[in-house]
Amino acid sequence: MKKFPPSEQVRNVAIAGHIDHGKTTMADYILAEVGVIAKSLAGKARFLDYWLEEQRRGITMKTTVMSLRITRNSSEYLVHLVDTPGHVDFSGKVSRALRLADSAIFVVDAVEGVMAQTESYLRLALREVVRPILFINKIDRLINEIKASPAQIYSKLSSIIKRFNSILERYAFPELASTWQINPKDDTIIFGSALHGWGLVYSDFRRYGLKFEDVINYYRSGKIQELQGEFPLGKKIINVILDKCPPPVYAQKIRVKYLWNGELPENALLCSPDSEVIFYVSKVSIERGLSYITARVFSGTVKPGEYINSSKGERRRLQSVFLIHANKLESIAEVPAGNIFGGVMNALPGETYSEKPIDGYFVAPMYTAYPVLVVAISPKNYGEIKRLLEALERLVIEDPNLSFRVSEETGQIILHGLGELHLELAIKNLNETVPVFTTEPIVAFKEIPKEKVKISTDALEIIIEPIEDVTSVDAIKNLENRVEITGVLPPDKKSALESIILNSLRAGPRIREPIVATRISVKIKEKIPESEIIQKVYEALSSLQTYVAQPYYSFSIITDHEFIGQVTSLLSSRNAKIENVTSTDLCEISGRISVLDSLGFAEALRNATHGRASVQLEYWGFRIANENEEKRIFEYLSRISHLPTGTL
Repeated sequence: MKKFPPSEQVRNVAIAGHIDHGKTTMADYILAEVGVIAKSLAGKARFLDYWLEEQRRGITMKTTVMSLRITRNSSEYLVHLVDTPGHVDFSGKVSRALRLADSAIFVVDAVEGVMAQTESYLRLALREVVRPILFINKIDRLINEIKASPAQIYSKLSSIIKRFNSILERYAFPELASTWQINPKDDTIIFGSALHGWGLVYSDFRRYGLKFEDVINYYRSGKIQELQGEFPLGKKIINVILDKCPPPVYAQKIRVKYLWNGELPENALLCSPDSEVIFYVSKVSIERGLSYITARVFSGTVKPGEYINSSKGERRRLQSVFLIHANKLESIAEVPAGNIFGGVMNALPGETYSEKPIDGYFVAPMYTAYPVLVVAISPKNYGEIKRLLEALERLVIEDPNLSFRVSEETGQIILHGLGELHLELAIKNLNETVPVFTTEPIVAFKEIPKEKVKISTDALEIIIEPIEDVTSVDAIKNLENRVEITGVLPPDKKSALESIILNSLRAGPRIREPIVATRISVKIKEKIPESEIIQKVYEALSSLQTYVAQPYYSFSIITDHEFIGQVTSLLSSRNAKIENVTSTDLCEISGRISVLDSLGFAEALRNATHGRASVQLEYWGFRIANENEEKRIFEYLSRISHLPTGTL
């Protein structure tokens, strides 16, 4: 293979944004510009969506890395593109992918504007210290569908830029909030159409004396091909990447200090290929018994060999390394600092590896979603239970928003996911390995203590209480349980006791759902057998009274004005709370809805609007159910589990 260019000529760039705003279509034009696909296929191939399920549904469901060698003005560059999903059900994969990147191109529909997932992913990018660039796509829609005048186009684009910058200013780290503001005059904003393959930046308008009226005239006179020929989108995006996206040697000086836990290694800041090796594993895929990693080198030069897991101290062998070209791999001998690479290694996502022991590691990415739906699954042939559990282990390694447990009461396997699509695809993947029976998606409710319970003896004091006053908060977002053990107990026994106590919270007294947002304090005054401590904990739990809490989504619906009545009527029938209605070229309706009321909502919305509305559901938090809601929840649980009613 060719030699790696110096890190000043490397770019690690994610592509992010709301679902259906044109991320993968835009990527086609970049690939066509460098000769990966024919220019005639750009915008149609969806090359980075190579899974059949992605092609069938027309949406991105995974993160895909594409390493591209680009020559400009006789200089060689290496650009690692990271295409990410827009659907909220795959948001965990976006969180992981952004760790690989130093900058991100956010694709925004010119008509729909900055949507829920645009904001959510922009916040994630800023937390990961990833420099945002904006591509305002689908300007053809403003011209052809909305029939906007030049003044209206200018107004719409200005409002998108203002909204994008307001989010950036609010959530960026203080030292970056002003310097990272996007500005047309800095050429950090691209205007264009991925459908028709053209793109312009501010300097183009100035250099050629163009106005949006001229762009409209290209369309009105049927000269779209001419517009594409003069201002090709792929070339424009590449130039912005090379000119405006920071190379890793500069980006790491800013990023690493925010992402590192422990003593900060200077070599990770310097991005030197000659320093000791540090690399971060972002993604793991398990195929044919091998673990394929996607990782980023922050320091040194990675070669096959043994490396140390910096948080666990364990040694793992990196068997091979390669560059990733979507679904093709290019074997290489080594990878210098600042580059994204693939490899074969028995590792887990989120792990930091080093050549020599170091004091610290990269912090875990932030996940914005929480699993609120479950399905019960079992193999059609019970003799394949072991294969099923192994397949589930692989799934949860590959997808951070999936988890599973085996019910101690029923022996059923319970799979947790973010939404209906998320679970549907997980089950489809399982069926390809082990045919399974499944239930319909079931809402994952919680129980939260109503008040403090205290048990005290001469030797022991136990207090169980809610972490916060859950009746006074709008949304319960902190569901963590905390166990605090003090007194005379050896450290090894303390850890085992904590595990037993946490396990005892898996089924509450009201509806047998997990108890959350709970603090358990165990104060051991004198030496006492652990069995007696556990017995007293169970005694305290037996007198605990709990609230029932149900999960909610925030929703954002985009529709034509003529369907506002149908949409609001449907929302009303499902007890949704409408919080905001924005009417511009299209109508955006936002608010919140319980997960229970959201089941089947997307399909009902399509039917009610003849496919002319789209909805995005994002985890919002939990709320304490009132008396009527509790009754509905219990009836729902009785129906799906055949429990007797009337025992609430």
